[in-house]
Amino acid sequence: MKKITIICFLGVDGSGKSTLSNYLFNEIEKSYNVSYTWWLEAENSIIRKLIRKIGNSPNSSSKATDYHKKINNKDNLKNKLYKTIYPQIVLLDYIIFGIKKTWIPYISNKNKILIFDRYYYDVILALSEEFDFSKKTKLNVYKLFKRLFPDPDITFVIEVPPEITYLRKEDEIKSIKNAELIKAKYDKIYSLLSPRKTIKIDNTKELDYVKSKIMKITLNNIGEV
Repeated sequence: MKKITIICFLGVDGSGKSTLSNYLFNEIEKSYNVSYTWWLEAENSIIRKLIRKIGNSPNSSSKATDYHKKINNKDNLKNKLYKTIYPQIVLLDYIIFGIKKTWIPYISNKNKILIFDRYYYDVILALSEEFDFSKKTKLNVYKLFKRLFPDPDITFVIEVPPEITYLRKEDEIKSIKNAELIKAKYDKIYSLLSPRKTIKIDNTKELDYVKSKIMKITLNNIGEV
């Protein structure tokens, strides 16, 4: 084994990635030095909470659109400054979080496996939704993260039809149409993944079968990286 192995679970909300990533962590920690991180936990950092309170920002990206419409034409100086500075602080906060969760373990530990529920691809989508990034800005942010953080050794993309994600997250997604739009956004960002290291998992099959497949792929790849 090399010094560290990064395993990521990607997919839309309701796809089952948290269930599967937690399962893998609980199984392989019996034999390996392994850590587990929900990549978007940085969303609740102290810095982020304080700045949201100052700027009256929504606490989730789902409210961001209404928020920006509300202040679009009647911004006072505080809100104008807030809209300019806050995205930069959020980006920096995610970079600090990423360094702490990837490079510090990468440098300080041997034979360690890092399991991530989501990765920086999801951060790009979250920031794009909250701050309405242009295509150019979104691409620049992707290039920045790509330079700063190591590529995963194994990327599991957990796939389910929009109808299923809607049923699982009905209160959040609101409609099947929204579920389809969300999936399209994720598919677009996931097209940037390395095909050689990306494994698509059909999570409409029996759960035990899916778990077994993920475990088998992981153990085979751990011996190669």
